[in-house]
Amino acid sequence: MQSIGIDTVTFALVGAAEVMGVDSSSRAVEAARSIATQLDLSVQFVQADVTDLPDAVPTEGFDIVFTSHGTIMWLPELEEWARMIASRLVRGGVFHIIDVHPFLTVFDDTVEEPELRVRYPYFSREPLYFEEHGSYADRTADFVADSYVWQHPLSEIIGALLNSGLKIRQFSEYPVVAWKALEFLEQDGDGLWRMPPGSGDIPLSFSLTAVRP
Repeated sequence: MQSIGIDTVTFALVGAAEVMGVDSSSRAVEAARSIATQLDLSVQFVQADVTDLPDAVPTEGFDIVFTSHGTIMWLPELEEWARMIASRLVRGGVFHIIDVHPFLTVFDDTVEEPELRVRYPYFSREPLYFEEHGSYADRTADFVADSYVWQHPLSEIIGALLNSGLKIRQFSEYPVVAWKALEFLEQDGDGLWRMPPGSGDIPLSFSLTAVRP
């Protein structure tokens, strides 16, 4: 579920018969339920840790499981995340993820000139700490919070899914990302962000599709 359930609600808007979103934040779930009610949509939202799903999220109950931007960075490890996904898919069910590319997240996100300067480790089991001023939704919000995120190399993401029994069917990399991940990225007409002209392209996001045999 993305932030306040926008991706989850979108599935219902495009015609999915039964839709469920999961988030660990009670406030996010409350906001998502409010949005669904205003749109008169029958969508379930469950407050839970995605690595330890409750019975309310039925085993082998879903044709599609989707993980959106900025989700797995909050998880210390991915094995249980992948196992929960595999256990909730019906046989033949599809899992899809789209997210920031792990290669992008090693670079200094405070540099304003178009210079790729390595600041964060790619291979690390330790969390990265940030003192957040505002939030990713509103950088001008008047509060400060402690934030911990984890780097997950592509090998860890793909390995966790394979270890859960899923089969990879598609993997793609893109020179665009959904938000201004680096200060010097420039926005296209389609609302996505990319490297400035003449700076060369690097992978900024990726997508992966897997199925449960």
